[in-house]
Amino acid sequence: MQMNSLIEPSILFISEEEWRNTTKRDAFLEHFLSHLEIISSYSITKIYWTDDLEELLINHAYSPPWVSDANWRNQFFPILYKNFNPVKLIIDSGLNWSACQSDPVISCPHINAEILERFLEMAHFLIDKNEKVYFCVSFDKQKADCSTYRFFCNCHDNHLEPIVVSNPNDWFNHIDVLSVCWPQNIQDISKLRRAIEVVLKNKLFKQTDDLRCNYEPSESFIKEISKETKYRENILYSLAKRLTLTQGEAASDQGLKDEPVKGKRGVRRFRVSGVCRIHYQYSNTRDLILLNYYGEGEHDKGLK
Repeated sequence: MQMNSLIEPSILFISEEEWRNTTKRDAFLEHFLSHLEIISSYSITKIYWTDDLEELLINHAYSPPWVSDANWRNQFFPILYKNFNPVKLIIDSGLNWSACQSDPVISCPHINAEILERFLEMAHFLIDKNEKVYFCVSFDKQKADCSTYRFFCNCHDNHLEPIVVSNPNDWFNHIDVLSVCWPQNIQDISKLRRAIEVVLKNKLFKQTDDLRCNYEPSESFIKEISKETKYRENILYSLAKRLTLTQGEAASDQGLKDEPVKGKRGVRRFRVSGVCRIHYQYSNTRDLILLNYYGEGEHDKGLK
């Protein structure tokens, strides 16, 4: 079941002073835009929002510089309409919840106190709703490395303790990559790459820097795996593992058993499961070209 999210005000709001600092401005924009891009592209979550916060963001003296400055606004409003507006989940500002408290205290010294007040009113609504949510925090909070927040009030016995998401890439720890990141056509290669990155990190405890070679899926390969439902996890794991090994290491690995394909010059294969295989060949630059996937019940040409 998809969970909804709160976003800490400093994700969207930044002071003029901080904006004039190029380093802080670049960090703010990278953090803000990366979160929106990932949330929107992978349909990860809906973001709770209110008309009051929208007014403060768009049509107010407290609007951030990327809104109040026409040049920046022209650059970022199309992104906002594309990636933020569709994932908003509007709460009725007329419900008149008072501001709740948080532990640790959320401090936004460089933005107006009214913005934080409206945010804490929204959090109070979620205390009443008793809903489990994500809490997306700003890059400053990320540096502080605070992994737990608790929102509470004097009028409810329960409290809100959301799952904190600091780094934009952390979203991939909270989604089902087997469905959300599974490619359906050649335009979805980026999804496959993202899924392999997640498996590298979460299953093999490695990073993309640990890959021993680059790889490129063919259109046939993407088309063939798009129809697979049973062995998706095996495909991702075997692919990620093969990419971290040399050919000799992959040949010796009892799970992969990388070997030449009989009768097909230059083509090799490795195991996905006992009955499934991936065929590949090397490019002139020694990149792995993923040629074909042979699933359960399909004849693997060259299988001994």
